[in-house]
Amino acid sequence: MEVVGFGPHRTVRTMHRLMGTSVIYYSLSNETALMAQNSDVINLELLIRKSPQSIRAWWTEFSDDYHAKDPQEQPYRILTTRRLPNGRELETFWRMPDGFSFNLREILTLKPDGSWTFEIPNGLGFHIFDEFRTEPGPNGTKLIIKSTLIPQDSTAAGRMASQKELMTEGWKGAAQLCERDAP
Repeated sequence: MEVVGFGPHRTVRTMHRLMGTSVIYYSLSNETALMAQNSDVINLELLIRKSPQSIRAWWTEFSDDYHAKDPQEQPYRILTTRRLPNGRELETFWRMPDGFSFNLREILTLKPDGSWTFEIPNGLGFHIFDEFRTEPGPNGTKLIIKSTLIPQDSTAAGRMASQKELMTEGWKGAAQLCERDAP
C-alpha cells in the first residue's frame, strides 16, 4: 500500500484502487499544514580526520545499552529497544548544560550505499529527520549532515532558530568526539 501525505494529524479523506495499488489520501489539519510550511533544514559539512568506515562505525555501531564515558557526549545513554532488518529503534537520553534531562524515541536506519539516517518523530515539538553521508578527501572525510525539522505546533515553530543553533553546535561537538574516539 502506498501512503500519500504526512504529519502527525492525518485524517483519511478517501481510499480507492489505482492500477491495482491501494492509495490512501490524507488531508492535513490547518495547523499541521502550516507547520509543514514552516519546516527548515540544517546543512553541514564537517571534516573529520578518520576513514568513512570509522566514522560510520562510531555513529552507528554501539552496544544495545550504550553509556557514554565522556560527560560531554550527548546523548549520554542510548538504549536499543528493538532491532530492525536495516537498523534499530532507540531510546536516547539527553542532559542539557542547565541540567534539563529528557528522552527521545529515535529510529536509526542503515542504507546500502553507506549512508544512514536518524528519525525523531517527536523531538521536543519537532519531527526531525537527520541524514548522514561521507565523502573521503585528501585531508580526512567530509561528514555531510542534512537535518530537516518540522515543527509540530506553533510553540516549536517559534523556537526554530534556537533549535537549529543547538543542533548545529551539537553536530560540531559530536564530530570532534568522533575524530578523537572513532576506531
